Amino acid sequence: MRFHGVTLLLQIIDDVPNGLRRTLVKANRLRDIFVGTSDENEISDMVTVLERILNNLAAWGESNALNPERLGELLNQQGQRQLEELSSLLDANEIEPAWDLQAVYNSLVTERINRARKRSSDWLSSRMQLVEELNLLDLVQCANLEKELIEAPGYLSNEDQSKVDNYLVAVRKRCADLAETLRLSKFEAWRKQFQSLEKIDNLTKYDTEQLLKALNNPPVELTKEEKQSLQSIEAQLTTHIDQISMDEILGRIEKWPLTMQRQLIQILSDRLT
Repeated sequence: MRFHGVTLLLQIIDDVPNGLRRTLVKANRLRDIFVGTSDENEISDMVTVLERILNNLAAWGESNALNPERLGELLNQQGQRQLEELSSLLDANEIEPAWDLQAVYNSLVTERINRARKRSSDWLSSRMQLVEELNLLDLVQCANLEKELIEAPGYLSNEDQSKVDNYLVAVRKRCADLAETLRLSKFEAWRKQFQSLEKIDNLTKYDTEQLLKALNNPPVELTKEEKQSLQSIEAQLTTHIDQISMDEILGRIEKWPLTMQRQLIQILSDRLT
């Protein structure tokens, strides 16, 4: 029976790094089995150690907001303090640990860090297809991806965050290119209405006023060069509407009495001399 008990204890020792709670359950069962035997005290000591480690592990919390690097720093510091306290407790109770406690804590920290790294890589992997198909995205899809990358969670590893930063540069360039293509298409469509200036003399005053109004309200932000290209159009429209207004004025003047026409001529002559 003694040999079998030692074998079971060794199985528990081998099982610790991968399943503390499972190991504790086994240890409690064995303690009930080996009541009154030479193995009982050893198993009870194991239970004490396991319970303390599990309590320490619970104190770590989840820390889902931390990236793996920062999480590792904090857990290593906290784990080292907990290990020192546990070692002092065991020494005070003359308990010889059945495991290399430093290795156990290192294993627990590593497992937690690996879990954090996986959470980070999972987030990035779920967006990799969009990044790889960047040239196929439309402006809305591109803008949505840019927003997601900008709002990337703080738990990304340093390496993954560096990748996000690089992807963001490419995504922003793609968004800018798409936005410029859209802007140019709107500009070209808007500018076509001014092609009628080839027959500007046929435009009515109302038509001319509407074109001037449209000219001063472009659908997109114009570049310096585009604004300059429109200056001649504005000048033609302004000149044409002034000519129409002058013709209207002359038409009304012609209907005045001759005395009023002579008075107007005199006033204009005085002002121009």
